Amino acid sequence: MRYFLPPLIICSTCTLAAPVLDNNCKSPISGTAIRMMDKMHEEMHIDIKSIPPDGVTTELLFNEPVSDLLSQYYAEKTYKTDTLLSISDNKEIYSQDNPVNLIIKFTVKDKEGKEDIFLASTIANDYECNIEFNGYLIVKREF
Repeated sequence: MRYFLPPLIICSTCTLAAPVLDNNCKSPISGTAIRMMDKMHEEMHIDIKSIPPDGVTTELLFNEPVSDLLSQYYAEKTYKTDTLLSISDNKEIYSQDNPVNLIIKFTVKDKEGKEDIFLASTIANDYECNIEFNGYLIVKREF
C-alpha cells in the first residue's frame, strides 16, 4: 500500500490542476503581439519582414487576476514617470474591467525556419490587451 499511495497522489494532483483560462489577447495579431514585435525590432534589430504571416504561434501560460497589491504597484510605477493622473486614478485603470496578468509564449519562425521563443507579460482587461506591457524574456534565439 505504501508504494501505491505516492503515485496515486501525484496522478490525482495533476488531474486536479486547473487549466489556464483562454484569453483572446494571446492572438498573434493582438495589441500584445504587436508590442512584442515592436520590441523585437527595436531592441534586437529583428527584421519583422523576415517573418512570414504564419510565422508566429502563441500559447497562453498564465492568466492570473491582478491583485489589489499589484494594481497599487503599477499605479505608483506609472505615477513616477507620468503625474498627469493621481495614483488613485492610475490604480483604477489597473483595477477596472477584470484585469489579468497574462504570460504568453511567442514562438516566432523566420522564412528560413529559424526559431526565436519569448515569454511576454502584459496586463489586459475585458477591453484592452495591452494596458501595461511588462516586458519579455528570451528563451531561444536563432535569428
